[in-house]
Amino acid sequence: MPPFGHGSPLRASGPPAGFAADPAYALARSRDEYERLSRQAGFLKGTTERLFRAAGLKPCMRILDVGSGAGDVVFLAAEFVGPEGEVVGVDLDGAALAVARERAQSLGLNNVTFIEDDAHGRARRGLRRRRWSARSHVLGRSG
Repeated sequence: MPPFGHGSPLRASGPPAGFAADPAYALARSRDEYERLSRQAGFLKGTTERLFRAAGLKPCMRILDVGSGAGDVVFLAAEFVGPEGEVVGVDLDGAALAVARERAQSLGLNNVTFIEDDAHGRARRGLRRRRWSARSHVLGRSG
């Protein structure tokens, strides 16, 4: 088979071959794991800020973060869009979203929302109708 990019067939979209409808998360879903991911987000904060600046995030934008987990990227994006902007986090893990909601409340963030669903579920269908300035994990579609 030729190497990727040299005549190999590309799939336009959809899950990878062999992808299960409800895949098991490779790492634990626990408060310890959410704290580990938060420490990792802290370590990568400068890089993520540079990415957001390069992507043009600014006040009043509406941002969608798919796979938001306990909310670290959502909170950083909320700083960029300010109180007049909006950031929505979507994740399958209800426990992580409960942590994210607690953290958002303790941070006094009123411009963030968290929805429990997957990237292909009913939340996506409802959110697709809205105009987004950017999407985390796939930044694009200027609004």
